[in-house]
Amino acid sequence: RDFSKNRTYIRYFGLDTPNWVVSGLAYLFSKETELTEIVNMVVKGHSKESVKSGGYPQGDDIINPQAKKIWEVLQKHNPQIILQGPPGSGKTYLAEQVIKYLSSTAEVEQYRLGSLQGKEVDPDQPIIWDIVQFHPSYSYEDFVRGLVTVPAENGIVFQAQNRILAEAANVASQNPGIPVILILDEVNRADLSRVLGELIFALERDRRGCPVSSQYAVGEPPDRTLSLPENLYFIATMNTADRSIALVDYAIRRRFSFISISPSKEIVRYFYSNHLLHGGAQETAIALSDGVTGLYNAVYSLFDAVPDAEDIRIGHSYFMVKGNKSGKPLTKQEWAEAIAFRFAYEVVPMIAEYYKERRIRDEQDFIKINDQYIPLKLGQQEEIFSKVLSLLLEETEES
Repeated sequence: RDFSKNRTYIRYFGLDTPNWVVSGLAYLFSKETELTEIVNMVVKGHSKESVKSGGYPQGDDIINPQAKKIWEVLQKHNPQIILQGPPGSGKTYLAEQVIKYLSSTAEVEQYRLGSLQGKEVDPDQPIIWDIVQFHPSYSYEDFVRGLVTVPAENGIVFQAQNRILAEAANVASQNPGIPVILILDEVNRADLSRVLGELIFALERDRRGCPVSSQYAVGEPPDRTLSLPENLYFIATMNTADRSIALVDYAIRRRFSFISISPSKEIVRYFYSNHLLHGGAQETAIALSDGVTGLYNAVYSLFDAVPDAEDIRIGHSYFMVKGNKSGKPLTKQEWAEAIAFRFAYEVVPMIAEYYKERRIRDEQDFIKINDQYIPLKLGQQEEIFSKVLSLLLEETEES
């Protein structure tokens, strides 16, 4: 029943009364990785080897095979991992895909920790999850436990209160059969030693479930202990390009497993070949595909001689521009303009910043694509926009 309410199911089958045979088959295909690989191989024209190598994206309503691999790591090896990579490589997207994989649906808001306040958890619920955005001023009092002001007869009093981590730990201990996952986005933007405090000890894999003494006591009678149950998992994301923020120190690093998520040229082309991903008119997407992938290949090559290329290379997400707005497909002109704008006003400034920081030593004034010279200087952004737009529309006309 849940699967028949899925947006993709409704979009393609459009049945007022769900057909359980169709729904059941679709559900089986979404759950079986091998079947999904075969379908993608045949319908999309990919080889089985390229599909199995991972890294290709899926639509919001299709399960990403990489998500299954991440879940296997969390279950079998380490309940806390960090997905690391440069901006635009799809780290947060992949973390969210793990949630959708376990939920077997794209409609996962109903399973968020925040939506369970005061409600009894359904024992058949597939998952409980939430996401936290870390930042430089984030602290233990924001993440674990902290003091809040409470009105009293003689003014106000300070009272200790659980924050999202302690809440997640309590819910996990009360529901041992349900995986509870916290996504810690941009984890290295905060001072992790300050944020985690004594819980660095509790993160040891062999000490899951062992109580540690917290800075604050909660409840009646006051309880100062806190433990991390075995069914509580952490998926953190870390930006490897930004040197202005702290990296993870060795004590915390030892408690996490690191999985690198790299930019991929293949993903850009795959994006424009799949309607579920771009949401636009497929004919227009195919026409734009060569121009966009050529543009990304040229930018990708700028980093080939850079020693730490995989830490700073511009991610594929910058070139994956949706082909619809407010539910309506974009015209060829509108879609090309959206891509050109993103390149001129988001990609070029990042390249300029890398040049300024000497991250890319051999500065280039332009990139060449199909005999067209596209400048890379900040002062020429209007010209860059026009040239990229011309490139994309010319590719469309040739197609």
